[in-house]
Amino acid sequence: MKRLLAPVLLLPFLSLAIAKADSTVRPGGSLTGHYMLIAHAKGVDALDGIDFHADKTCTVEYDGSTGLPGSYEVNKNGSLTILVAGGEEFTYLFRRLKVTMLLSQHGQDDLYYGLLPDPPAKLEFKDVLGAYYLRDTGGEETTEITADHKYRMRGRYFLQDGTYSDVAVDGTCSYANGVITYVPVHSNQDQTYLAMRDLVVKHDEKGLWVVDAANDAVMCETPSKNLDSVGTLAGHYLLIEHDKDIDALDGIEFHPDGTCKVDYGGSTGVSGTYNLGGDGNLTITLDNSSQAFTYAVKRQKVSMVLSRGDHVQLYYALLPDSPPPFTFNDVVGIVDTSNSLGDYATEITAAHRFRDHIRYFDPQAHTYFDLYTSGTCAFANGIVTYWPEQSLGTQAVDFIKDVLVKHGANGLWVIDPFDDTLLRETHAKDLNFPAPPDGYHSVSPP
Repeated sequence: MKRLLAPVLLLPFLSLAIAKADSTVRPGGSLTGHYMLIAHAKGVDALDGIDFHADKTCTVEYDGSTGLPGSYEVNKNGSLTILVAGGEEFTYLFRRLKVTMLLSQHGQDDLYYGLLPDPPAKLEFKDVLGAYYLRDTGGEETTEITADHKYRMRGRYFLQDGTYSDVAVDGTCSYANGVITYVPVHSNQDQTYLAMRDLVVKHDEKGLWVVDAANDAVMCETPSKNLDSVGTLAGHYLLIEHDKDIDALDGIEFHPDGTCKVDYGGSTGVSGTYNLGGDGNLTITLDNSSQAFTYAVKRQKVSMVLSRGDHVQLYYALLPDSPPPFTFNDVVGIVDTSNSLGDYATEITAAHRFRDHIRYFDPQAHTYFDLYTSGTCAFANGIVTYWPEQSLGTQAVDFIKDVLVKHGANGLWVIDPFDDTLLRETHAKDLNFPAPPDGYHSVSPP
């Protein structure tokens, strides 16, 4: 719920959608669905809830009143006008997404509305009691709800300059018809919100599933023992490239309680514990052998870098909560892309073979070199794994992985842990690149 306290810095992961909605509505068309304002900022005159009906009538929540009758019109210029009984009129530019609607007026921040499930989640207040932890592309937070209708939230939000901001908020809360409403009372920062809301979709063994309007998704808040989860680690990370001469963990699934599961030495799901020291080091200890790994850790938005000494840097991608609904056929073909390191082109065939062409640039020396690799590949749960067999260039890699987030007519989106972003791989005709920039000359691979 509090994710709107911090800016959304990246394209979101796709997650479980609870409704389908066109992003555009024709002028004169109708809307349906019950939307609730996720965060109501002080000083903003806004509708807290809008229940659209197909006959162009609506009921709204406004200025402390609920169930107010009204009407709406989708205008020719793409704006939305809502008339409320009593004479109030609101006109917004608007956009509908999967589980979110954005309303905006000139000179004001967007208003984020979440789409309520229909029917509402069959939960009682006792079902949402406890502490729940969430980490997404904007940061992490734990919220604790108690039986006396009070809440405490502790959050850490990532800023664009690479730093983070810690937020602590306490207040009162209530629950009705699938909506948790939080009213802030105390905060360690200037509090600019009158109220915030969680729209609950369901509650299962994984935790509390809520509408994340900032990312237009449904995300799971996992149970936590207490508020100390923030500042620990959580999430499932996958090693993107495993060099042959490096002893490394291929996968790490961190839990907020300090336990973890790792993939190591050909085994998966090995139990262990981890500790984040005050010196910024991460130590992972395996239960079955007491073997320990210690690294300097750098957590980012969708990736993590583990370093040991001057020469070992391991890049991990943060897996989406739910694997995207891909099949192997979705990744067959040729795609190319670029990032800060160079250009990349990959061909995957139906026979589970791949070919790579990579061009690395050195901006300081104005040089570049090309690598050509081929081998076998496999696809499962949104992850493409490549096993190189032949390479024209340095060959010291056991495997390379791509973590896919989504795909569409324009190509595939993958996690790029080197630039800590989502990278689009566009469809291509071949593995060739355009001529290098003026002044660059080719050198042999190192």
